[in-house]
Amino acid sequence: MTRSLGQTSAWAILSGMKSLVANLTWLEVTSAWEKRDWFLLKQKVSLATLLDPQFEMFWEMGAWHLAWNAAYDAERRAKEQASPRAESLARHWIREGEALLRQGIAVLPQSYRLHYALASLLHHRLEDYAGAAEAYLAASQQPGALPFLERFAGYMMEKSGQLTRAYEHYCAIRQKAFLKNEPQSHWEKIDQRIAALEAQLNIPTAARCSQRFQPQVSIPSPHGQNTRH
Repeated sequence: MTRSLGQTSAWAILSGMKSLVANLTWLEVTSAWEKRDWFLLKQKVSLATLLDPQFEMFWEMGAWHLAWNAAYDAERRAKEQASPRAESLARHWIREGEALLRQGIAVLPQSYRLHYALASLLHHRLEDYAGAAEAYLAASQQPGALPFLERFAGYMMEKSGQLTRAYEHYCAIRQKAFLKNEPQSHWEKIDQRIAALEAQLNIPTAARCSQRFQPQVSIPSPHGQNTRH
């Protein structure tokens, strides 16, 4: 490693300046991206994450460069040149991006952004909907996760044919919202999915979770007091 870094960088690392060297290395990642030198870019990304594995952005952006930029470049050449090799190379870069994200998650398991990035890659680049469902679900369970991630896990469950699981997942989300007394309008899409799956799965009316989330209506009683139903 000393030879590849050079004497100055090696001295900096030994002096406790790994983060500084990692940032300088990332400048080389940007340069490689501009030149479309994807093999050099992968080498520099690997070095940056080695030097500063706690810096989330190195993993996230490194995977983006590989699975999206490098792969798209190979896909473009595959179309222009009708080259099976370029098409295979595109798949290679997508897998490299996936591997990098999984390495990052192993180091930073509570990073919802890395789980989200993996979910997006599996969803959009590999069309692995079952894998995407697990990654979106994992992302939704991490500190600071955005609310839509939990819903996306359900969408991917549906898309991968896990209809019963998706239904139960939506019902659990809706139950939490109901208990928190969140506005009905915030959950229109979830309510639509619940209703659609109840029909598709032929769930008996009495067992439908949607029945628990109906707004209560006040009805005048014969004694002048309102009752709620």
